Amino acid sequence: MDIRINIGQSDADSLKESMLRSPTDGKLDQDDPTVVYMPPSKGPFRCGGCEYFVEPNACQKVVGYIEANGCCNLYEPADEADDESTEADE
Repeated sequence: MDIRINIGQSDADSLKESMLRSPTDGKLDQDDPTVVYMPPSKGPFRCGGCEYFVEPNACQKVVGYIEANGCCNLYEPADEADDESTEADE
C-alpha cells in the first residue's frame, strides 16, 4: 500500500528539518575542545555547583551523562541564592 500526501514545499522543508533535528541540538559533545569534560578525579570544581547542571546527571550545554562531581571549561558558578535555598531544603 502506497500512501502519498500532497504538501507544499515549505511544509516539506519544515518536516524534513524537524526530522533531522536531534534532541541534543545546541549542546556540545563532552570531547569537544571547548568543553574538556573531566571526571571527578581530574576537575578543579564540581558540575553540581554550576548554573548549567541539571539534576541528577545532565547539563544544559553538554550532551551525555554528567557527574555532579565532574567539571568542564563551561563551568559557571550557580547563584548563591540557589545554593542557600537548596541547603535550607536539606
